Amino acid sequence: MTTTVRGAADRVLGYPDPQGAAELRSSVADYLRRVRAVDVEPERVVICAGFTQALSLLVGVLDHPVVALEDPGLIGRDRVVAAAGGSPVPIGVDRCGIHLDRLADLDPSAVVVTPTHQFPLGVALASDGRAGLLDWARDGRLIIEDDYDAEFRYDRSPVGALQGLAPERVAYVGTTSKTLAPALRLGWIVAPIPLVARLTELRRHSDAGGPTLDQLALADLIDSGAYERHLRRARRRYRERRDRLITALQRHLPDAQVDGMAAGLHLVVRLAGSQDSARIVPAAESRGLAIASLERYRFGRHRLGNPEPDAAAELVLGYGNIGADAITDAVRELAEVIADGPAHLPARVSGLRPTPRPGPPGGR
Repeated sequence: MTTTVRGAADRVLGYPDPQGAAELRSSVADYLRRVRAVDVEPERVVICAGFTQALSLLVGVLDHPVVALEDPGLIGRDRVVAAAGGSPVPIGVDRCGIHLDRLADLDPSAVVVTPTHQFPLGVALASDGRAGLLDWARDGRLIIEDDYDAEFRYDRSPVGALQGLAPERVAYVGTTSKTLAPALRLGWIVAPIPLVARLTELRRHSDAGGPTLDQLALADLIDSGAYERHLRRARRRYRERRDRLITALQRHLPDAQVDGMAAGLHLVVRLAGSQDSARIVPAAESRGLAIASLERYRFGRHRLGNPEPDAAAELVLGYGNIGADAITDAVRELAEVIADGPAHLPARVSGLRPTPRPGPPGGR
């Protein structure tokens, strides 16, 4: 940041461009073309303060703001949509992807999807599902593509962004929350051309634009190659953690089914037998393990005040914020919790806290 400030021209110390600094928009466009096969020029890019603001801005420019949200999905999206004047509706997701047949019944003007690595199920939307979704958007509807963890692929070739197939039907959203840190509050929308001016004007009147110096620092990081070098190192670290987690699960919970392991920063673990996530999650927390039930991410659970209802035990285990050496002990503790049954467990804080998702609720 010091280097950025010293090299900054006087003009960058004035009020920011609400569309985003031209330098960062150019850097992001070049990066996304090369790495994510996004159809983008700097003129399509609107810089924003993470996924939450991106979603709010996009809802704000919809003429008929009924927005379909993946169920299960990221916590808090419905509140963001509602706060922006929209009406959120759930649309189911399973291991094959989003339930396209429900779109006709719901009749939303936009749908928010994570097609490359669905959160939290971890599935990738198949080619026929992509084609069907793009076909649905032909008549002026909008697909909002949340590409939240695209940089972290381990056992398969990268899946190109949906936006590259139909840039006038898809608003692509990416952020630095998983690649660098949520605290940076930097992200980008690659928008259909007709929406760019409206998004820019809405941001002008909401917060007058983001901090220019932060944007210039990120542009320098990307242009220098340091950003991609950092990502290569991060992929190696996260792959090691993922491999440790899978090995530990195979050893300590051999009957469990593990999904979503080819990419990202979390796994979904489905336990065998008549286990109950409503018992397992608080019992694990009593031992210092921060896990989550898949039910936590079902549409509206947090609004109902019942984030962990009785359900078959499907657990979300994150490995983004736990060291590789601690993973085996954490899984062993979890296996003990599961084996203990419904009896009361003593509080034994182990200090091992695998995060239940790659970031806080609503933190993108």
